[in-house]
Amino acid sequence: MPVYLHYTSTEEARSLLQGSLIVLPAGSVEQHCNAPLGLDALIAEAIAARACLLLEERGITCIILPTLYYGFSHEWLDSPGTVSLRPETLISIILDVVGSLAAHGAGKIAILNGHGGNSGTLEAAARVAARKYNVTVGVIDYWRVAGLRIGHCDKIEEELAGTLLGLTSRCSCRGRVELKRYRVAMPSYPPSVGGEGSEPIGVSRLLKAVADALEDFYRGGSGEPRL
Repeated sequence: MPVYLHYTSTEEARSLLQGSLIVLPAGSVEQHCNAPLGLDALIAEAIAARACLLLEERGITCIILPTLYYGFSHEWLDSPGTVSLRPETLISIILDVVGSLAAHGAGKIAILNGHGGNSGTLEAAARVAARKYNVTVGVIDYWRVAGLRIGHCDKIEEELAGTLLGLTSRCSCRGRVELKRYRVAMPSYPPSVGGEGSEPIGVSRLLKAVADALEDFYRGGSGEPRL
């Protein structure tokens, strides 16, 4: 079974941090139409657990950190329940987490991202943290490594929510939300809202793609995640 840092003791952590793959699931608390506000984070958390099970079969020990639920979701702040961090706050959190772990021997830390709005900020944080603390930090967008074009509360998230979380309701955004468009050019984000994006994909194939990306990162490959 995957090891969760927050369930270990200090003595256990002392030996586990060195040589293990550290995985930080990250998501958001933002409107998802009729789906849970924390859907992105819940999906990232579930993918991390299952991908790490696959990695155990390949001889790689994962330590999963407590999920970072809050992300950068300013475009949804008009929707009740949305909680958004400023980019500089998110970067500071990543720097503090990485710095704390690096001080006790962690060498490879992968951020498993479940929210498209986080991607650019997390990549910037990873670059700064890697240089500042002399560790390897990467960002994996689960949909990107699986070759998917994902939307907001679309068929892919609906399938993942059903298979991984047991949520059976369909994503329905019609008449529920209005996306406040950015005033700057954003070619890949915000995504489509409600049911668009890629067609459903087998979850097992997605999990394998994430596990492959994590293994490549851990063993020093040059592919995803981006550094």
